[in-house]
Amino acid sequence: MRLTLANERTVRVQDLADAERAKLKTERDAAERIASATGTYADRLANRQPLILESTNTVREYAQTDAGRVRCRDADRVRSIDLLDARFAAPAAAADSGDRAMPADAAAPAGGR
Repeated sequence: MRLTLANERTVRVQDLADAERAKLKTERDAAERIASATGTYADRLANRQPLILESTNTVREYAQTDAGRVRCRDADRVRSIDLLDARFAAPAAAADSGDRAMPADAAAPAGGR
């Protein structure tokens, strides 16, 4: 009789330990799914809305993060864009052909009339 009770107790303790391990595994899996879903949601939200940083210090600090390194342009790329803009703006300003529309001035009388 004692041997049967000891065996049943051993089986019961083992069942409880198995149930506790299964519970911990389920909780860990759920936490991992929540963390993954949160990361995915944050990434999708960040891709939808532009990130606008106005403070120089904020930009500098953000550029040092992993996400900032990907999104922030380095100084050489910004200079290249500025040079490209200046290159296209200079010929348009220099070639004053008179093709541009004149601004409307309702208060001025029509010329020659």
